Amino acid sequence: MSIYDDSVTLAIDLINEFKNPHSKMTYQEYQSVPDGVGGISGMWVDQFECDVAMIPASANERMSAMQLNSEVTHHAYIVYADGTPDSSGRVIFKGIEYNVKSAINIAEANSVWKIGLKSGVVT
Repeated sequence: MSIYDDSVTLAIDLINEFKNPHSKMTYQEYQSVPDGVGGISGMWVDQFECDVAMIPASANERMSAMQLNSEVTHHAYIVYADGTPDSSGRVIFKGIEYNVKSAINIAEANSVWKIGLKSGVVT
């Protein structure tokens, strides 16, 4: 078994073990939309909803992230086929908004995304 196979298996096991059966993650992107009276306004638009393993970042990860001025408070793991997140979006989980700080295709295997999130005010 290759490192790619191992990473995919471990990440999918993680999602299955820690996903919340009662709450799904919603990924949103900010888009300009017609306001119905000839103008344009911006709003957050749902892109996809999926199962997620939401895991708080460790204290060491937070310390390292703060030094780079991009604190990650949580990691979200989702199945690759559910959608394609990027750092311009946000995540809603259990009514809490998170900025997307990073989205990593684990082992470039096109199977699982690891999304770095920061809780708090979405910018």
